[in-house]
Amino acid sequence: MSAAPPTGIDINVLLSTILGGIITISGSLAVAAVYIRNQNKVQRKRHLREMIQQDYFNKCLNPTLGALSEYGMNTVFALFDASVLIGRYIKHEENPDDLERKLKEVSNRPLLTDLISHNFTHITEYLPMLQKFGTTLYVSVIRTVQFYSSIAADGTSYTVLKKGPDSSLPEVSRSLGVLAMIVERIMIYLEKRFINLRDFFLTKEIENYDDFSKVFLEEDYSAFLSIIQQYIDGLTKLMDAMKSEKGEDRASASMGFSKWLADNMDNNPLDNKTRTEETKKTQSETLPTQVSPSR
Repeated sequence: MSAAPPTGIDINVLLSTILGGIITISGSLAVAAVYIRNQNKVQRKRHLREMIQQDYFNKCLNPTLGALSEYGMNTVFALFDASVLIGRYIKHEENPDDLERKLKEVSNRPLLTDLISHNFTHITEYLPMLQKFGTTLYVSVIRTVQFYSSIAADGTSYTVLKKGPDSSLPEVSRSLGVLAMIVERIMIYLEKRFINLRDFFLTKEIENYDDFSKVFLEEDYSAFLSIIQQYIDGLTKLMDAMKSEKGEDRASASMGFSKWLADNMDNNPLDNKTRTEETKKTQSETLPTQVSPSR
């Protein structure tokens, strides 16, 4: 019995098979390339955001806010404690040496010593990076710690407090309590603004460093810096008034700045809606009331 002839190979089928395989492989490679490119883009974007988060938030805004809060809280307690000590001194007719010693103990608290001596070791390392957010914000931080340092030094100094007669000590005690409440408001106000600022940047779609830098040119950010400048102006006016010999100057500046803080405490200058509502409110307060014509 003879063997069957070998089966012939259809060249067209073979070419179609090979071509189909090449197309499939090419398509898979193209899809893989697009996927890899997209993944690299996502990773670069994530890396950039992490770098900005690390350099400008973890190493700048967040620790600056923490340091300001620490200095503020210690100043508040120092002023309240000094006020209480003077009140006890007056009420119980204590020995002046005891009052001086107790005030010295308050001023010798580690953070207060750092503040009063102008070392500012808890905040100085973060200030260079803070300048990226604008000179206005930078100055606001410097001016704030200057204010804390000045009133903490004077408020816990027996020599300064005894400059006047004993009859003025009740007023000194009351004034220290008022200053402590102003510092508390300052501390809370700055905490709110720094948190507003952090949240503002976290909502931005930042794909490169140019995108990050352009945020500082936005209208919302300009509005934020404008409000911070108002804060600086009010605080500077208060600091100047504290040097005045006239009690009415100090009282007027304290009341004015305290009211400004209260009025602006919950207003987020980076929120368009908030600014629009405040503008309408201001306009409604300033526009004259229209009187209906008499008939």
